[in-house]
Amino acid sequence: MSDSSSANFPATAPSLAAPFSNAGDMQQQFEGIIRSATEAIITIDESQTILIFNPMAEKLFACAAQDAIGTSLDRFIPQRYRDAHARQVREFGVTGISQRQMGKRLPLFGLRADGTEFPIEASISQFVAQAASDRSDPVSRGIGGRRLYTVLLRDITARLQAEAELQASRNELRLLSGSIQTAREHEQSRIARELHDDLGQRLTALKVDLSLLEAELDEQATHGVEAAPGAADTVSVPTSSTDGTPARWRKRTRAMQHLIDDTVQAVRRIAADLRPVMLDDLGLVAAIDWLASEWRGRHGIVVTVCPGTPSGDAHDACADAWPITDDAATAFFRIVQEALTNIARHANATRAIVTLEQTDASPTPGAARQPCYRIWVADNGVGLAAAKAAKEATAAHPSESHRSFGLIGMRERATLIGGVLDYGSPDEVAAVLAAGERDAAVSDVSSTGAHGMSQTTGTSAVFDAGFVICVTVPCAAVARRTAG
Repeated sequence: MSDSSSANFPATAPSLAAPFSNAGDMQQQFEGIIRSATEAIITIDESQTILIFNPMAEKLFACAAQDAIGTSLDRFIPQRYRDAHARQVREFGVTGISQRQMGKRLPLFGLRADGTEFPIEASISQFVAQAASDRSDPVSRGIGGRRLYTVLLRDITARLQAEAELQASRNELRLLSGSIQTAREHEQSRIARELHDDLGQRLTALKVDLSLLEAELDEQATHGVEAAPGAADTVSVPTSSTDGTPARWRKRTRAMQHLIDDTVQAVRRIAADLRPVMLDDLGLVAAIDWLASEWRGRHGIVVTVCPGTPSGDAHDACADAWPITDDAATAFFRIVQEALTNIARHANATRAIVTLEQTDASPTPGAARQPCYRIWVADNGVGLAAAKAAKEATAAHPSESHRSFGLIGMRERATLIGGVLDYGSPDEVAAVLAAGERDAAVSDVSSTGAHGMSQTTGTSAVFDAGFVICVTVPCAAVARRTAG
């Protein structure tokens, strides 16, 4: 065996092939595999004495094989983890399982010879060694019948650092997105108020002036015009005219009146689209009710809004009574608005239901149950898969069919206020919410309707098919701070 081989497999250690075979070529084959492995490989016995320490293990722990073999594995485990590690190895030995991954729930750490700790990923296997028939190998005979453990290790410092940097980048992008959304909402609110207050007032004043002019024309046509002495700027309209001039002017003023009325309505609609005034003045439910009426008029979709029932039960309160921040109300409204926009564009639906409720739920899998606000938007359309297929079939380029950012925008808005967005078919959403007891009350929505609202609204057919969006936000995350 070469010098490098003897450094990793000294004469005092059992031959690699001893536990497996008595053939010399098998020994060489396994030694070659162990030496060339890109992961650190360490074999220990039941007393955690190191028997095999391959070159990658030397590099990983900054320790030569001849210094490691024959010593306890504890020297490469931080002090605080040694007792737990020994207990877990013993428990693994009695399970009868041949191999498993270590550190799934908690991170593992190794200890280099210089005292440096580093994160590792490990998997362990076990087998009962058989003594080699070569009686000249006393070490191999000594391990016969003993349980041996082989651990494969890899340093995951770079990976964890990359993951941390990626998460930090995502957090920064999320903060940037939230800042941009907040700035956009403020700007839209400012523009909407200027349109409503300034331009709206100017149009109203113009309409009043036009009405006065029309009234003056009618009076001139009826009684004639007598210019006051010195009133050089008075418009004189003949009372008797064969060319119909007064009638033409009145016709034009009426057309101008209609044009101004249409412009006022357009300004109000644009201002409301930018930022509904009723969201700030009347509350979330009023703003969503306005959306529902708009969608019926624009798209012919009947939208039913279920805002909760005012009662003594805090979990059954109307959404207008929710003590939430203005940012949360804006996020809820924009999510509902985007959901209804997607329904109008892709769902081919005739009905939709928006439900706002407060319930006890787990915001994320594994999280403790707590009071949460939840908003559902469901439709009786074709569903997500059919909508995607139709969009792909009509797209000029296949790649264009995947450029919709509606769901991404809704998810980001939910995340920014500490919530989570679930979507899919009624059965899919029910399964996701039921997983991990996120909502023990969710049952078969195909028969009872999502969150059981079919018995109160009589619209369970909406939930037999179609698409459901559900936003769950912990109440504490969006609670309005009270002064003092």
